[in-house]
Amino acid sequence: MLDPAALVGAWALVDAAVEGPAGAAPLFGAGAEGMLIYTPDGWMSATLTARGRPALGQGLERAARADEAARAGAFDGALHYAGRWWLEGDEVVHEVRHALLPDLVGQTLRRHAALRPGPPLGLRLSYTLPARGGPRRFTLDWAPLPASPGRP
Repeated sequence: MLDPAALVGAWALVDAAVEGPAGAAPLFGAGAEGMLIYTPDGWMSATLTARGRPALGQGLERAARADEAARAGAFDGALHYAGRWWLEGDEVVHEVRHALLPDLVGQTLRRHAALRPGPPLGLRLSYTLPARGGPRRFTLDWAPLPASPGRP
């Protein structure tokens, strides 16, 4: 059984893959990036992005005025959600309160969690979703980020 304290902190995405009946492929393409944060008081935030997404403009105001195709491309290359978290056996449970994809809000997401003691220390989250043509298994590997020294 996992100790919740072992998950607390910030984690950097090392690898993300999806495997289905046709084989395996990187999630969000080669070199996807991401950050996962678990706080000791039960809050979490997860962000995954495709590497090299083109900028929409300088600043939030210009990005909001980007054309529809550019905004759709940025949206397709990113996933974010945040909310509460807790452990149930070998599963980490994410209760989604905020999300880039509105359909995730209110959902409870369960991920099988396994710690690799290292070195280097690692966290693997995995889950399976039903899909047309057969189930798809998602595997995300994370490495701990060092503590932030504060403002430069």
